[in-house]
Order: sequence, then structure tokens, then C-alpha cells
Amino acid sequence: TLEILFSPHEDTSFKEELVIVCDNCQVKYVTIEGRGETAAVELVSVSNSEDEDIVLGEMADITADHLVRFPPLNPHSYFMKQIIVHNSTNVEMPYSWHILKPNLSSGLESLSPRKSIDLEKFDFYPDPESCFYIEPRSGMFLPNAIHEFVLTFAPHKVGNYNNVLHLVLSDVPESKRGSDSFEDQSSSSMPSLHEVIALEIETKASCIPYSVVLHPPAVVVPGAILVGTTVRRPLQMANYSLAPINFKWDSVTTPNIVEVEPAIGTINPGEVAELEVTATGLNTGPLSCNVLCNIQHQTDPVSIAVSALIKGPNVVIDNVSVDFGLVKVGSTAVQKVYIRNTTQLNASWKLHK
Repeated sequence: TLEILFSPHEDTSFKEELVIVCDNCQVKYVTIEGRGETAAVELVSVSNSEDEDIVLGEMADITADHLVRFPPLNPHSYFMKQIIVHNSTNVEMPYSWHILKPNLSSGLESLSPRKSIDLEKFDFYPDPESCFYIEPRSGMFLPNAIHEFVLTFAPHKVGNYNNVLHLVLSDVPESKRGSDSFEDQSSSSMPSLHEVIALEIETKASCIPYSVVLHPPAVVVPGAILVGTTVRRPLQMANYSLAPINFKWDSVTTPNIVEVEPAIGTINPGEVAELEVTATGLNTGPLSCNVLCNIQHQTDPVSIAVSALIKGPNVVIDNVSVDFGLVKVGSTAVQKVYIRNTTQLNASWKLHK
């Protein structure tokens, strides 16, 4: 058994003639052929990618070869893109994806023709708080095969997000360009293995706040509300966001009661929920308050202002003046005083001298 080591130092074809001489004086001529290939992959396509150009003046990663933009999203929603990568070689290669912080430069530099960049001059730091995820994260490239990956943007809070994805090939033999002859290759030991950054993809996306609008933005009750009674006013809550919202209204219980019904619910994008504002007067005087509505995954609540006038029981004396006329000494005169309740509430009254 003969073992022949082929360790090409260039991406080209190699051919050598071997002469095998046996003890019985037989001679065999063997031709050995091989081809060296540079470890490389190519980005074939990215789904839902129409405008991926760098805008003039935009900050961009200086080392990235490709740019993938995501549409704006609301917090705790997600968007997925399919990335297709082709193994350009006829050799299987282990790979792994790394999500890193970008090395930013001005848009003018990014728009200029790309020159050879020495990656050793840059520092690459992992980004553990990245909102970009790619699956599968690692695996094996089959020879001359197409591989599909799913890149997901799933933000948790409002902000702009920018990362660079490195596709790293492992166990790649180190090039030995100083060895030009077959004899030099055969006499050398196995080449050392190292990692190669085969693909660099910059990802950009933004997360925007939910857009919730109340119609009307304030509720003003005309006239007056009697103590102990409840009035209702219609309220529309519109969701102009990109994702559904879950809401929960707080209630005001002192000095008067103001609530929104239903207090809990979900509104899909582009839909309007029909609600009611209820106000119950407990104390006389002006009612003025803000009722807060908490939107899930949003820090700042929305609110509606409610104002009204609370009126209590009211009694009037119809004959405010009583004239007894001339009364004989020692006799008694009687006149009626008419007290009228002008409200629909029970009124307690008491006369004082």
C-alpha cells in the first residue's frame, strides 16, 4: 500500500509522473493528477432584497462585501430573510457564523471602489446583544452544493441596529507558495490548518415605536353629572402600528371613578377598537384626570384626558319672603314655606334661624 500526500500550494492543476520499480524488475509508470482549489463560497441570493445600496453619507462596515436591510419593525416582532450560499469548491468544509459589531466608516468611503483590505488591521468584537439571528449557526458545506440559511431580525426595544456577519470556514490548509516543486510538497509535512473569513454580510434594521391613536384625544362631558350617576362616552382606539398591540387601561377611583371599557384587549394592525369611557361622580366639584393605557412592550403609556362637572342635590325655596301681615297679640299665624328639590337625587334639608 502506497500513501501519496497531495498538498497543492496554488489553485491550479497538478500532474506528476511516478516510476515504480519492483524487486522482480518490473517497472510501472503512474500518472498522478490533482487540482488545488481555494476555499471559497459565494452569496447567491437574499430573499426580499430590492434596495441594498449604501446611501451617500451613511455609515457602513468597511470590511463587509454585502449589505442586507430589513424593513422597520415594532418591538417583539420579527422578520425573516432566506440567504442562499454556494460552496464554490469540490471539497466539503466545516463552517460557522459569527455575529460581530461593525467597523464603521463614512458612506463616501463605502461607495468608493473596494480595494484589498487587510483584516488584521481591524478588531472584531462579538455582539451578545444583537437582534439578528442566523440558522443553522454551524455545520458542513457539501462539495459544490447550495446551502440555505434563515436570517432573522427580532428586536426587543426601539432603536437602530447594525451588525456584520462573518462566515468562517474551518480546517482550511495554509497556503505554501514558497514550495514550487512536487518534491518539495512531498517532502514537507501536513500543512497547518486555520480559519478563513469567506463571507462578510452587513445587516441593518430599525425598530420603531407602536403607533396608537385615540379618537377623540380628550373627553369633555357637557353640562353636569349628578353625584352617584354614571355617564358614558364613545372612544375609538386605532392601531397604526406594524404589529398587533395588547393594551390594558388603568382606572381612576378617587376622588371620582373614571374607567375605560373593555379595559383589556388586542388590536390588529390597521384596525380600530370601539371603547367606552365611563365617569361616575362621587364628590361634587370639577372632575379632571388622565386615564393611562399601558401598551405591552412599550415604555411610555398613552392617555386620555377626561373632564366634567359633578353636581350634588339642590333644593330651592319658592317663597323666599313670608309676610304675616298684622297679627293680634297673643294669637298665632301660620304661613307655608315651599321647599322644592330640583334634582333627581334625594336631598336632606334643615332650616336654621
